[in-house]
Amino acid sequence: MARKEVKGPITDNALNNINHNFIELYNEFVSAGMNAQEALNKVNQMVGIADNALKVAKQSDSKSDDTQQQLDDIILKDGNDIAEVVQARGGNPLLKDRLNKTDEQLADIAINVKVFGAVADANYYNEKDKKYYIDAEMSIDSTDNQQAFQAAVDYVNENGGGTVFVPRGRYMLGKEIIWKTGVSLKGDGAGSSVLCAQGRQFSLIDYRPGETGEENRGDLADDPEAWLYDCHFEDFEIDMIGLSDTHSTVEGKAMFMLYMRRCSFRDLVLKNSIGTALGCDFLDETIIDGVKVYNAGRNWGVPRESDGRIISVGQSGIGIGTAALESETVVISNCHVFNCGNYGIFVETQQRHVRPRSKHAKIINCHVEGNRIGLGNRGSGPTIFESCTIYKNTEMGFKLQRNSYGDIISNCIIEENNGEGIFLDRSYDGDILITNNQIIDNNYRGIMVDVDPKYDHVTKVINILNNKISGNSSFGIDFGKTNPDGRNKTKNVSIKNNVIYNNCQTSGSDGVRLRDIKGLNLIGNTIYDNQETRTQLKAFSLNEKVEGYFIDGNDFTIENEGSRMLYSRKGVIGTNIGLNYKKNDESRFSDGQTGVWVNHYMSELTNLEAPNAVIKLTPKGNQQLWIAQEEPNRFRVGRDSSEGELEFYWEISLIQQ
Repeated sequence: MARKEVKGPITDNALNNINHNFIELYNEFVSAGMNAQEALNKVNQMVGIADNALKVAKQSDSKSDDTQQQLDDIILKDGNDIAEVVQARGGNPLLKDRLNKTDEQLADIAINVKVFGAVADANYYNEKDKKYYIDAEMSIDSTDNQQAFQAAVDYVNENGGGTVFVPRGRYMLGKEIIWKTGVSLKGDGAGSSVLCAQGRQFSLIDYRPGETGEENRGDLADDPEAWLYDCHFEDFEIDMIGLSDTHSTVEGKAMFMLYMRRCSFRDLVLKNSIGTALGCDFLDETIIDGVKVYNAGRNWGVPRESDGRIISVGQSGIGIGTAALESETVVISNCHVFNCGNYGIFVETQQRHVRPRSKHAKIINCHVEGNRIGLGNRGSGPTIFESCTIYKNTEMGFKLQRNSYGDIISNCIIEENNGEGIFLDRSYDGDILITNNQIIDNNYRGIMVDVDPKYDHVTKVINILNNKISGNSSFGIDFGKTNPDGRNKTKNVSIKNNVIYNNCQTSGSDGVRLRDIKGLNLIGNTIYDNQETRTQLKAFSLNEKVEGYFIDGNDFTIENEGSRMLYSRKGVIGTNIGLNYKKNDESRFSDGQTGVWVNHYMSELTNLEAPNAVIKLTPKGNQQLWIAQEEPNRFRVGRDSSEGELEFYWEISLIQQ
């Protein structure tokens, strides 16, 4: 390579010309046997020298001998090459020949984005004008680094793939980077390497193939050219506070990419996006791990000025769309998501009326706090939610809806959410397992299975096993009512081995309310209230539309009071502690009385106005007694004479059918 003569004041353009040589140098070092990191370190050392030389030259506005010497040290010169480059040439003097290698030899390319002229000078942000500046006085605009980043991405992609490194600093970008296959991005650590957005609205890292909207529906899944392969994002931060749009929208994401395979997102911090922070669709063999999200969906609920429209989807922390493949194996693990407008983390289908739904997504060991909804499934196929903490979200912990089905919620702490702990929307298709969770202190029901009497919909196969459900403001478990004619009942419900206690903190009602169910197993549960002031007044209740039940092996003991529970008679009751098939007590006639009312609560026990029961009266004397009148909650006992006091014992035995 011929020696570059630098004459007159050194300019940014001169440094850019030198930067091109850095890329060639990197390839030289790799060809000479250096590994990617060693080659990168060598180039970074040269970049530092060049930056310093440029700074000195600009300050003096002239070329000094010292400046020229520093530049000479980093530019290839005929007849005076540095040792590493001599070795790299391997006796071949022509750079073109040396770079004309196979794709395999160039596959491990790694470059520093500074080689392309990126400047880390977005040091100060002005909230009033939503712009970044170099100086604390906010008089010098920061540099738009979008072209430098795009050039680095394009270069790596064209040379067979590799990694773009982002040195420490804050980089401002005024438009999106269009991502390409095989290109990875690695920073110096979240909080150290920060990409800042500035402008009206765009997604900072963006890839959407297709031209007619098919990219958002998964229609391009069979096109290998549509997919991004082997893209890895690690150790940097994206801050979207500089986007100026003020209304709710699904745009303005930190990362918005479709069709990704064998990719990963690790140890990122994503902040202040308008849309979902990490909102990518159709992820296969892909991992999202250790991502922290703050204040995504920051305009949630704000109407658009032009037409008053409020967008009510997206705008979440991490949101993954599905429907390209039957199995989309994205794993979201060890992530922390705080204070987002909509969901903390969710999956959803992009084609609601298409089956089968994509399955095998996993959300594991994540913490979601302060979002509108913690975790959710909006129509995707079976998803695993495992070992997550869902804490103090402003509306509810979980929401499952849009005909999603087959989910597993296990080993989670679902605590102090301002609504239901787990909410199964009326559109949920069922086949769910809720097991080994702590569902505690939520500000409404612990678990709610919603239904809508207006629709012909059946929620089926619900398994609630081995959970601790405690301290919720309303019912521990509640099943909604269906339409009056009895169709569309929730089918095949199993509630086993749960501990359900001290619920109904503000309602004073049932630990478990079961309505309109066909096929119920209520087995092995412990349901009680041991508070000084009891709030869970009844262990459980069934309405008359519950049928095909089997209730056995439960402990329904409630402190200081016997069990009074509603239930239909369309099933089998085994042996349960605290559930009596009789109600008995002593009553008395005062002198002068010929009749006395006895309150028995039998209507609560049977939920029938005329209970199918036998009432046995045993007077403690020689008078005859009889049932003179029956009402839903009481009966009136008559006697022959009005003289004297008379005590009697009464017992009601329910006849089960």
